[in-house]
Formats: sequence, C-alpha cells, structure tokens
Amino acid sequence: MSLAIKKDNYVELEVEPRKYVKVSSKCSNMEKAIMYQIYHEFSQVISWTYDDLKTYEKSFIQHTIELEPNVKPYRQK
Repeated sequence: MSLAIKKDNYVELEVEPRKYVKVSSKCSNMEKAIMYQIYHEFSQVISWTYDDLKTYEKSFIQHTIELEPNVKPYRQK
C-alpha cells in the first residue's frame, strides 16, 4: 500500500499510478489496507474522472427527486 499525501483529516492512497483515494486519517491501518485492496481490485469499474462517467448509461446513474403526487413544488428562499 502506497501513501501519497498525508493531510490533517485524510490520507491519499495511491491505488494505481496517478489514481488516488482519500481515506480518513482516523481509520486504522487495517481499515486502510482493506479499502486499498477493494479499490485496487475494482479499479476498472470505478469512475476516476468526470469523463469516465460519460461512458455509462445515464438512466443507471441519473439522480431523481421523488415528489409527492398532487403537491406543487416550491422554490426555497
């Protein structure tokens, strides 16, 4: 496991070359090792940049807000 940058609140784990994951500095070394292993194992299916998201089906990752039927939406001030 490679620690790239250690900040006050987090540590950046280098999962692959130039691919980092921010993990809380409060996590134990065991937790960091588990997270590193998971991110490294599934790095091919993680979107590392915004451009990676453009290759996925939009209906799969689209955010929707469920509204109550017959209730008029209002703008918050």
